[in-house]
Amino acid sequence: MLKHSYVSLYSGCGGLDYGFHKLNFKLLFANDFHKDSCESFEKFYKFTPVCADLNNIKEQIPKADVIIGGPPCQSFSLLGKRNPDDERGKEIINFIELIKLHKPKVFILENVPGLKNSSFNQLPMLDYLDSFFLKLDYQTLNKKFDCTKFFIPQTRKRQIMIGWKKDLRNPVFPSMQEFKKFLGFPEDFNEVLVGDALDDLPIPERRPKDKFKVKAYYKTNPSNPYQTLLRSNKGFVENHFRFHMSPLDKEYINHISPGGNYNQIPDEVSSPRIMRIKEKGGRTTTYGRLHPKKYSATINTYFNRPNVGTNYHYSQKRLITPREAMRLQSFPDDFVLSTSSIRSICMQIGNAVPPILSLYLALSVKSTQ
Repeated sequence: MLKHSYVSLYSGCGGLDYGFHKLNFKLLFANDFHKDSCESFEKFYKFTPVCADLNNIKEQIPKADVIIGGPPCQSFSLLGKRNPDDERGKEIINFIELIKLHKPKVFILENVPGLKNSSFNQLPMLDYLDSFFLKLDYQTLNKKFDCTKFFIPQTRKRQIMIGWKKDLRNPVFPSMQEFKKFLGFPEDFNEVLVGDALDDLPIPERRPKDKFKVKAYYKTNPSNPYQTLLRSNKGFVENHFRFHMSPLDKEYINHISPGGNYNQIPDEVSSPRIMRIKEKGGRTTTYGRLHPKKYSATINTYFNRPNVGTNYHYSQKRLITPREAMRLQSFPDDFVLSTSSIRSICMQIGNAVPPILSLYLALSVKSTQ
């Protein structure tokens, strides 16, 4: 069988590419403007992305059967202000213009649920996109994916648009039983919770100053199918190191039980900021602590801080490590990120599409051929 070719835009470290790679699609072109992300992509996929602003290299993009991409989504995020004037939001328009130019058989546009509540040219954004692609002879499907339904242990939700030429078969989404079998999970394995994802990882150490290459060796055997699926055969993991915590952050975790948050921090040790949050009400994930029998909140780009997510570890008095965040995102342990800073590694992980979700999407794209 001939390999289907694809182009990857706004690739990041390669979360959305994972499924297409595993299903043997032939990658012709990849692009991101972030240097560390491009290095991470190349390290895993053995393919060198063009590291530049996409607006400056459009003429380099080849034609392919499939184009995939996740244009920057912060301007549409439910955590943001959904600002229509944000330059990052305009990248979606660049993406769809490239679809118009290259006319792939299938495309995937990945974004956040906030896109559904946004508008463009005085139309709801999704209506505008549907109309735009209909004129180009595409059928489209908009679907919100809840990652917890796909064996990913976090409450992340993504808005996915799949478009396909009208002469192709409609995409077929695998049933959960079919997908479970594809992943190699037993029939009675129905969900992945935080403890399922993290319990086999070794206790992390502080990384040496200015060094990010830290190896941590497995101390136990995998205890469930999810761990077995993600484990590296090297016997160790990388990107597994503890973050710095301030004295206050260390104090707070003494008072927060697994599944708890800022409300459990006593007033006498609370900062003025936490007191304001208590008075006005904050998100339930503010200074949140993971619970081993529950899902994680969405892994965002600031998981090295305790105040913007369930980033405190459930059984150890520390923040989660980059590798633990990657486990919660469903990255395999042999997917090792290149990074020049803490900010960079957090951005790469928090902005990525969970690889297991990308497998599901790639299977649906393959069904159109």
